[in-house]
Amino acid sequence: MSEPQPFDWVTARAGCSLSATFSELRLGVEADVAMVKSLRIRDENATIFNFKNVHPTRFAVQRIDQGAVTTVDVSFTLDSHGIFVRDEASGTEFQAVPRLGRDGKCRLVVKAEELELWQVRQKALEHLFFYTSRL
Repeated sequence: MSEPQPFDWVTARAGCSLSATFSELRLGVEADVAMVKSLRIRDENATIFNFKNVHPTRFAVQRIDQGAVTTVDVSFTLDSHGIFVRDEASGTEFQAVPRLGRDGKCRLVVKAEELELWQVRQKALEHLFFYTSRL
């Protein structure tokens, strides 16, 4: 019976870099937008959702409410300190920073809380996808 190999935390942490995590987040957000379109969420209001690749270090999700003639964006921006998420309509903003968790998985830290990437996407986009008012 062989002994288990020690965990290679250095390689795991290198894979949990800002740029790698930002790329993975971008792919997840693109998939979320595609899913919301396929489910026709808020279709009764002639709502359109778009994924916008603005720049290699910035992308956004746009909601266009045609009935009310409004546009709302949630942007994701990468810089040397983290990933910044901003809801343009409400001014809500948070920073996410990658961290290798105790279990060896890469997560994003938002306000001292370790979150899976899907949880960060939910935090950023749930209001945009499912709610009309911007309270």
